[in-house]
Formats: sequence, structure tokens, C-alpha cells
Amino acid sequence: MATKNIVLFGESGVGKSSIINLLAGRKVAQTSPDAKHCTLRYKSYEVIIGNVPYRIYDTAGVDGDRMDPIGFLDAVTNAHKLMKELKEKGGPHLLLYCMKAGRIQPSFATNYRLFYEFFFEEKIPVALVVTHLEREDPMDEWYTRNKGSFERHAVKCIDYACITAAENLDPRYKKKYSTSREVVGDLIRRHVHEVENWDGGEGWLSSFIGKLKDLLTGRPSKSDFLGVLTKRCGMEESLAKDDRRTKNIVVFGAMGAGKSSLVNLIADKHIAKTGSNLERCTLTWTKHVLPKLFSDGEQYNLFDTMGIENPELEAREYHESIKNASRLLRALDSCGGTSLLVYCIRKGRVSSALQSNYQLFLEVLYQRRVPIVMVVTCLEGEDDMEAWWTRNYAELEKHQIVVQGHACVTTLTEADAKYRASREAVRNLIRENAAVMPVLAGWKQRGQISAFMRRFRLHTDPEEKALQKKLEIQCGMKKGLSSKVAKTLMYR
Repeated sequence: MATKNIVLFGESGVGKSSIINLLAGRKVAQTSPDAKHCTLRYKSYEVIIGNVPYRIYDTAGVDGDRMDPIGFLDAVTNAHKLMKELKEKGGPHLLLYCMKAGRIQPSFATNYRLFYEFFFEEKIPVALVVTHLEREDPMDEWYTRNKGSFERHAVKCIDYACITAAENLDPRYKKKYSTSREVVGDLIRRHVHEVENWDGGEGWLSSFIGKLKDLLTGRPSKSDFLGVLTKRCGMEESLAKDDRRTKNIVVFGAMGAGKSSLVNLIADKHIAKTGSNLERCTLTWTKHVLPKLFSDGEQYNLFDTMGIENPELEAREYHESIKNASRLLRALDSCGGTSLLVYCIRKGRVSSALQSNYQLFLEVLYQRRVPIVMVVTCLEGEDDMEAWWTRNYAELEKHQIVVQGHACVTTLTEADAKYRASREAVRNLIRENAAVMPVLAGWKQRGQISAFMRRFRLHTDPEEKALQKKLEIQCGMKKGLSSKVAKTLMYR
């Protein structure tokens, strides 16, 4: 029996992952009681409902306060990858829009239109699932009271389910939890149909790119495309007129990992200075322009960054590295944003220093909003270079280092066959994982009054304190260094 695909979407924290666990009858998806993002992109889970196999996609939450250019481009990137995977696996059969019971926010309609109208072009049926209703009796009463609000927002769903998906409930609500599993299962069985004439989402992506070109060349179409993006999907008009044909790739890692050699491997020529001793070669960061890396006509810019070492070893140099990274992100924002992070590591033991670098770039600098991949170098001595990953990936996960893709390579030109295979592996890694639209780091612009108050210590910025704590816990910095680094990232 063919597996049917269901796409679950909604803001973060509404209970999407909990619904998957509810349907599976056990905990298979990560959940969180706070506002942190657990489903940062999308992930599929195999679930059996009534002896029928389903593949449920838990998608990134698109929050109302993030429906800005950065959030929108993030959503476009994730949606494009999801479309490609769905096309390969038989297409979507049903959309489940998950929302938390309470007052209906304007972002509710934004999310609906973004997924149903824009991404899936009104070709896939959508049903509503309302969560956190364990104290409502009966739970369906909530929908009866709020039905008019859906009509006023022009949100049309083929069906609905009012449920609780919270597993650790008061014993009085356990029966409602069991009933909720049956209710959602019945909803899915009633409305999962074979979807015909779905083109894998190529329609919206082609339209998106085509209309951008029309706008850029001064030939805006008379269609409602721009209106859909700005008025219905919450996208700023300035973004819709932006040109994003250049992709910026940031290569980072510790000193001696082989970052510059990796740049030369990707370019297939010597463009970056390399060195075999302990003297630092990439003192700050260097931009390398590759106008014709692939046949798609896009320009790729590779940013070879300064090696950032363990903060406990060289505090002064570490702080200087952070300042360079801060300047780099601002420079990247000024030329369109970042499309991909490439974490370059040298073969060897997985250490806490690897985790520190990973968390600094992905979590602190980019707040997990940019795709990240890993390239492991110096593997020319391995008969099968991929074997290193097989032996070590569990240790990487133990250190909470998770990437979207990887390549095990050699950068030595003398290893002819392995060198060619390595070049293709890294290029494919970039091509498959670079964001469709670059992501901005989102640095805050502080006003003169705020700067004056900081200068004379008239207040302490709580965001600075939170960042300082994060640097100490996740990146292993000592208190004095974390304070300097936090100020660098917040105000420079």
C-alpha cells in the first residue's frame, strides 16, 4: 500500500510535533513547552493510522512576529526543498493547519495563505486542527463559538478537529487525549485523496522567479502576484523587488582545518592562500568570486574566514576573531545575505572545540536560520573516505552537531581520483543545500539615545546579558571574554 503524505503547518509552539506523537501513539517527534523552535525546518515521520501508512511532515513554524523579509525568505527556502521531496514521494495528499485555541491573530490568515494559496497553489485540501482544548467541554464548542472569525478572515478549510495533544495531562483529561487521537485519525481518513495535476510546486517557484525578473526590469505584470506577496502573505514590497541572483557561502572552522584548500578544491584552481605550518593564513576573511561555478548562471561568492580557536586558549585572538565574524556578517547583509554555512573540520577526534565553533556560528551568529553542512578534510589515507562519517556521526550527534549534509574529502591534488570525487561531492553539497533565497543575519540598528545610555552605563541591556549567558554555556567562554564578545556582537 502506497504511503500517503500529509503536511502539518502552523506557528511554532501550537503543538504540531505533539500531534505527530498523538497519532503515532508514542514520542517520535521532539516537543518543547517554551517558545524555542523545535522544528526549525521540516522533518518527516512514518505513522500508521488504521493500518494505513502515512508520512507526516512537521514543518517550520512561520511566526507572526517573523513574517518579515527574513522570515519569508526562510519559508520560501524550506518550502522549495519540501516540494522537491514531496514530488519524489508521490505528492502531498492533505494539509493540516494546526493552531492553538485562543484569540485568532492576523498571522493566522497569513500562514493559511502562505501555505495553501502561495506554496500549494490551492491544489491541496486543507483541514484545521485546534489544540490545547483539554479544559473545553465539549472540545468542539470552541469551533462553534469562533466559526465566524474564520469566515471574516476568508479562511476556508474542508473540515476541522478540536483536540488536546498534551500527553502529560491531569488524569481527568486522559480520556480526551485518547479521543483526540481517534478524531484526528478519522479526519485524515475522510479527506486524504489522490491529488492530480500537482506539478511539484514548480508553478509557484517559477512564477516567483519570473515575476521578480519582471519587476526588476520595469515590466510588472498586471496579475495579483505582488499583491499576494505583500498584502496576503505579509511580505514587504521592497523585498519583492530585490535581486537575489548571487549566493554567498561562508566557509568556517578552526585554524589548520583546510578551509583555504577547500576553497581551491571548489574553484578547481588556486585562488586562496594556503599554508602547512601553524602560522595563521586567513587573518580575517577573504571573498572569492566564482561567477560560473554551476550551469545555472548564478554567481557564488565564497567567504574564507579566520580560524576561530578554543576560547579558553587564546582569549585575545578569539575576541579578535569574533569582531571579524561580526564585520563579516554585516558585510554579507549589505550584499544580500548568506545562503549556506560550510563547517570545515579536519579528520580526528570529535571534541568540545568542534561543538563550540558550530554553536557560535549557527546558534549565536545566525540563530539557526541558515542551512549548514560539514566538510571533513585530510581523508586521502582512507580507502573509503565516507567511512570516517560512518564511524563518527554518532559522536557528532552526541556533541549536538547536526548538519543538513556532509562530504568526506581530500584537498590534495596528488590524490587524483579522490581529488576529483571530492570536488564533485563538495559542489553537489553546495548546490543541494544552499538556500534558494539568502538569509540576513538581522543585526539591530541601535539609536543614538541607546548608544549614549550604554556609553555612560545608564542601563544594562537584557539581550546583551542573555547573549553573554549563551556564550558561556554553549560556547564554553569565561565570564570576562563572554562579556566582551556579547558587546561586540550587539553593538559593533
